Amino acid sequence: MATSQQWHTLDSDSALAALASDPTAGLHSAEAQTRLAEYGPNELKETGGRSRLEILLDQFKDVMLIMLIGVAIVAAVLDVRSGTFPKDAIAILTIVIINAVLGYLQESRAEDALAALKSLSAPDVRVLREGEQKQISAKDLVPGDILLLEAGDQVAADGRLLQSAALQVRESALTGESTAVSKRAEEVLAENAALAERKNLAFQGTEVVNGRAKLLVTRTGMETELGQIATMIQSVSALATPLQQRLKQLGN
Repeated sequence: MATSQQWHTLDSDSALAALASDPTAGLHSAEAQTRLAEYGPNELKETGGRSRLEILLDQFKDVMLIMLIGVAIVAAVLDVRSGTFPKDAIAILTIVIINAVLGYLQESRAEDALAALKSLSAPDVRVLREGEQKQISAKDLVPGDILLLEAGDQVAADGRLLQSAALQVRESALTGESTAVSKRAEEVLAENAALAERKNLAFQGTEVVNGRAKLLVTRTGMETELGQIATMIQSVSALATPLQQRLKQLGN
């Protein structure tokens, strides 16, 4: 299925054809279940899900840090035996502790940020299935579903607008811009159009502040723009502190 398309470059008919969907009937329930099995639930997945204690203990599991602690202990023992103040050991342990604190704060904030992203998901949505409007769990949305939106709704998946009437969407969750953006289903855009300029698309986690629309769901779960942000937040390399990164470089 063509979920990797540059959807803002397609007109609505081409987008519907790519996902084998009907703008007036939506998907058949059996087909929706097949796609749900293929794509998985429409939700942000946590790769971590650790407690605060686990996050703290994880700061001391790096092999290079363990070696530093060992060096500090040996240096302290030698200094004490020779009657010298163990300044080298204290300096090393201070660096290790500072690194652990920074890592803990960084990863705790990442866990909080992921929780905040998950809170942007709408619990229930209105879709067209077999020609009827149905209310379903947002987790059951699949590419090809026809999502019905109106003012006050949170957009539960990424999609290509099929119809729009005075539609304005607040996209601050993605772009940081608090001003609502006007959307127009009839537009077809160049491939290099920036995310904030894709007026014919709507994205998971954004909010409809005015108008109504019919949206063809194109991406769900971790494939959405919001899902990609969640992936970056959970990236080990993005969470590593500068000291951890440097130690890994030295270890390699």
